[in-house]
Amino acid sequence: MDAMKMRAKAGVSRRASSSSRVACSPALGGARTFRRSAVVLITVLLMLVLLGLMAAGFAFHVYADAGGARAVMDRLQTRLAAEAGIQRATLMLRTQRLDVNAWYDNEEEFRHVLVWTPGGDRTLIGTTAEPDELSSPKAYRFSLVADDPFDDEVEIRYGIIDEAAKLNINIATEEELVALFQQFIDENMVTDDQEEINVGQLAKSVIYWRSSQPDLNESERQYYAELDPPYRIKHAPFETVEELLLVRGFNGLILYGEDQDRNGLLSINEDDGDESFPMDNGDNLLNPGIYPYLTVWSRDLNTASDNRARVYAVADNEKAVRERLEEFIDDDQVISYILQAIKKQTDDGESGPETEGGGRTPGGNEGGGRRTGDEPSIMGGRPGVTSIGGGRRRTGERPGRGGGSKSDEGNRRTAGQTEDAEASDVATLPADGKIARMLQTAVVDDPRSADPESPADGIDSPDKTGRDDQGIKDAGSTGEAAPGEDQVRDQDKTGTEQGAGMTTPASLLRGEDGQVGTSPVDYDHLPILLDHLTFIDPTSPELPGLIDVNTAPGPVLRTLAALSEEQIQDIIDTRLELESERKITPAWLITDAGIDLETFEQIAGRICARGNRFTIESLGYSDHRGMMTRLQVVVEMRGPVAQVMYYRDNTHLGTNFPIWYEDGDSTRAERTR
Repeated sequence: MDAMKMRAKAGVSRRASSSSRVACSPALGGARTFRRSAVVLITVLLMLVLLGLMAAGFAFHVYADAGGARAVMDRLQTRLAAEAGIQRATLMLRTQRLDVNAWYDNEEEFRHVLVWTPGGDRTLIGTTAEPDELSSPKAYRFSLVADDPFDDEVEIRYGIIDEAAKLNINIATEEELVALFQQFIDENMVTDDQEEINVGQLAKSVIYWRSSQPDLNESERQYYAELDPPYRIKHAPFETVEELLLVRGFNGLILYGEDQDRNGLLSINEDDGDESFPMDNGDNLLNPGIYPYLTVWSRDLNTASDNRARVYAVADNEKAVRERLEEFIDDDQVISYILQAIKKQTDDGESGPETEGGGRTPGGNEGGGRRTGDEPSIMGGRPGVTSIGGGRRRTGERPGRGGGSKSDEGNRRTAGQTEDAEASDVATLPADGKIARMLQTAVVDDPRSADPESPADGIDSPDKTGRDDQGIKDAGSTGEAAPGEDQVRDQDKTGTEQGAGMTTPASLLRGEDGQVGTSPVDYDHLPILLDHLTFIDPTSPELPGLIDVNTAPGPVLRTLAALSEEQIQDIIDTRLELESERKITPAWLITDAGIDLETFEQIAGRICARGNRFTIESLGYSDHRGMMTRLQVVVEMRGPVAQVMYYRDNTHLGTNFPIWYEDGDSTRAERTR
C-alpha cells in the first residue's frame, strides 16, 4: 500500500513538473526573441549611422569638389580678366602711344573695367559700370596699376609703365649706377654675411658682371669661386633686373627695399620694425629699393616721328639733309647755315681726337665722355654706406593733376606725349602731315623774344648746372646717343672742350662765334632738327638705354650728373603743364624747362622723348569674390604689333592694392583716397 502511494505521488510530481515546464516555456521564448530584436535594431541603427556618415562625407566631398571647381573657374576668370587688361593696354599703345596722357594715368580706361557678367548687358562690357547697373551680382573686372612715384604710399596710379623711364643696367655707367644706388641703399640693408655696403663696389660689380672683357681682377673671380655652390661671372648683359641677386654684394633688401610685395605702397608689415617680415626701420617711410628704377629693356630708335630714318648729318649727305629740312623749314639762310655747320663739323671730325679704340668720332666728340667702370668712380670709392633720400615721405597732400600744385619730392606725374618710330607703325601717326605741323608749331614762345640781341636767361650760363666740369665729364655722356656698351668703351674719354664740336643738333643754336643768339637757327627750328637730324649713323637704328625725360622720375633724372637738383625739379614741374605737341622731342627742356644749352649738350647722349617697351601690371578680380590674379608683362610695340618680351604671374607676391572696399553686403573695387 505504501509503495503504491509513493508511486502515485511520484507520478503526480512528474506531471506537475511537466506542467510547470509547459507553463514556463512561453516566457523563455519571449526573452530570447527580445534579445534577437534588440541586436537587430542596434545593428540597423549602426548601419543607418554609418550610411549617414558616408552620405555626409560624400556630400562634403561633392561640395568641396564643387567649391574647388568654382574656385578654379573663378581663378581662370580672374586670369582671363587680367589678360583682357593687357589687351586693352596694347590696344591703347597701338593707337595712342604718342600721347602719354592716354596711358600714363587714366582711371577712365584702366580702373575697375568690366570684362564679363553672366546674363548681363553686353553694352556695359569694357566700361566702369557699377554693380547697381548690372543685372547679376557676378562681375569680373581688371585694373592696370603702377606705382605712383610722388604719392604718400597709400595710393596707386592706373596706367602703364614706360621702361625708358628707368635706368638700363646694361648701359648705365658706374657713376650713374652710384648716383641711383646712394639714394636708396642704407645701413639697414646689411645682411648677416656683410659688414657694410659700399655703393661704389656694388656699381663695379654690376660692370664686371655684364662686361664681355675677360680681364677682370682676381678678387672678383675669387669671390664667386668661393661661393657655395660656386658659379662664374656671366660676362654678358643682364636678362632681367632680378639677375642682380646673383651679383656680388646684392641682396633682396637692396633690390626690393621694404616693398617686398612690390606694389609701391607702405603696407602695415612694411612699417612695423622687426615685428614681421620684411625688415624695416618703422620710420613711416617706404624705401622701395632700386628695383622700380632699373630696367634691361629700354631703347630708342634712330628714326624721326614720321617713321623715316633720321638723316645722317655729315657733309657727304648734304643733298639728303637739304631735302629733309626743306620739308619743314622755308628759309634758305637757315638751311645754308646748317649745311655749312655740318660741313665744318665733318671736316673737324676728320682730325678729331682719337678714341682709345683707335677710331675717331664726328667732331671729335660723338658719343664721348661716357665711362664704363674700368676706371675708379669719382663717387664710388668711398667706403661705408651712403643714403640720400632713402625713402618717400607721406606728404598728406597729393599734388593736383593738370595744373595742380608742385611737389617738393622731385617726383611728379608725367602728362604729355611720347613717340615711337617703327617704320611700319602707320596706325600711331597723325594723318595729313599733322606731325610736321606739330613740329613746326611746337615752340610758341621764343625765349629770346624779350631781347633779340641777347640769349635767353641762363641759356649759356655754365654755372646753372651747379656741377664742375670734371663732374659733368666723368658722369654723363656728351654725345647725341650711345648705341651700346662696346661702343661706349671704345669712345671713352673722348670729350672735347666746350664749343669744339657739335654733340647734338641743338648745338646749331650756336653761331659761328660759338655763342647762343648769333645763329640764324631759332628755337622754333629746334624740335625739327632734333627729330630729323642725327650724328649717329642711322644704319644701326637701335639706341638702347636712353632715358625718357617725359616719364622718368626724379631718382632716375638724378643719375644725369650734369643736371642740378633745381633743374630736375624744373623738368618734372614743367612737363606736367605742357601739351603733348610740345614734347615730341626733348627740345622742350630748352624752350620750356629753361635748361641751358651747355647742360643739354652734356645730357643729349643719354635722353630721349619716347619709349616703345612698356610694363603692364594687370589685376583681374571679381565683384562677388575676394580673388585676384596679378600679371606682369613687358611688351615691345613693333609697329601695331605687341610682342611679349617678359611674362610673369605675380599673384604669389600678394594682391594688397587699395581697390577693395565694403558697400553693404557686397565687396567691389574702387579707388581709395
